[in-house]
Amino acid sequence: MTDSFAAHWERRHAADPVLQEFDDVRDRGRERPHDYVFLVDIEDETVLDALGAAADALDDLDGVEGASREYLHATVKMLGFVVSDPTGEDEVSRETAARLAAEASDAVDDIDPFELRLPRLNVFPSVVFCEVHDDGVLGAVHDRLLGLDGMPRYRYDGDDYTPHVSLAHFDTEAGFRRAVEWTEANRKVDAGRVIVDAFKLVDIDLREAYPTFETVERYELG
Repeated sequence: MTDSFAAHWERRHAADPVLQEFDDVRDRGRERPHDYVFLVDIEDETVLDALGAAADALDDLDGVEGASREYLHATVKMLGFVVSDPTGEDEVSRETAARLAAEASDAVDDIDPFELRLPRLNVFPSVVFCEVHDDGVLGAVHDRLLGLDGMPRYRYDGDDYTPHVSLAHFDTEAGFRRAVEWTEANRKVDAGRVIVDAFKLVDIDLREAYPTFETVERYELG
């Protein structure tokens, strides 16, 4: 995973920025408001202070929108949009979502509490993020969830899964360039360490730019 982080950093100037049009996101959210995601919620106040300060500084840049403290998390696996009549590849029925939520408990049953390290910032074409180092635990859990029968597979699943905490999105190409320059000057964030003692399945309301999460299931570790 370290090599993946290094590769993303090396490509930061060559990347074509992916701009986030929050009006479009909100429009889609009105049609499909229930987006289910397995994640690790960041709750440690010291870590939130460090990451929140970076997000606030990025938010001060023109063309960049920083995340709220309440939004900060590390995605483990996207489940999909829960709808009555699924037709898209990213949609699941309520019955399938409930089954996958139950089966996820068995998938993480033998995982003990573990540590996340958050040493530095990095850049995807779509976000500035904090790297998550965990000796491969999140990747292993991701693969288990991906292997559940009926679990949708997305572009950044499998070998392309990179654990991270998103801090800011880009509204404009100029904003992307400003964010890259800022990250180069402020890359070492040393946000500390987080002991993960639970995963969550949450319902994300995409009608908000940086929404809060409603917990659907909580999976205690150990």
